[in-house]
Amino acid sequence: MDRSEIIKKASACSTAEELQALAREYGMDIDLNSAEQFLKDLKRTNTEISDDELDMVAGGGCGGGGGGGGGGGSSSLRECPNCGKRKGEKWMKIDNKTWYHCTGCSIFFIEMG
Repeated sequence: MDRSEIIKKASACSTAEELQALAREYGMDIDLNSAEQFLKDLKRTNTEISDDELDMVAGGGCGGGGGGGGGGGSSSLRECPNCGKRKGEKWMKIDNKTWYHCTGCSIFFIEMG
């Protein structure tokens, strides 16, 4: 699954319910409140986002070094507040919020800071 493609489709959603349906298409789950916040965050930064900027939002180029060489590994995973497993993968960072997707239980969650 290509994150930037999914985020691009998500930014085209006009309601939280549409975003929930899109998430289900990709085998993910997002509750209504999180879907509303996710859309709000996307819309705030997405007046017209370029593909390069989208890659940065989707985690494709932010920080040191491209594509997953040394050092990062599982330390970038976060503990999921739903299932308690350390399977939260970073999806995007907007301002002081980082959105994660848990590959264990498929929910989205936010980490502030």
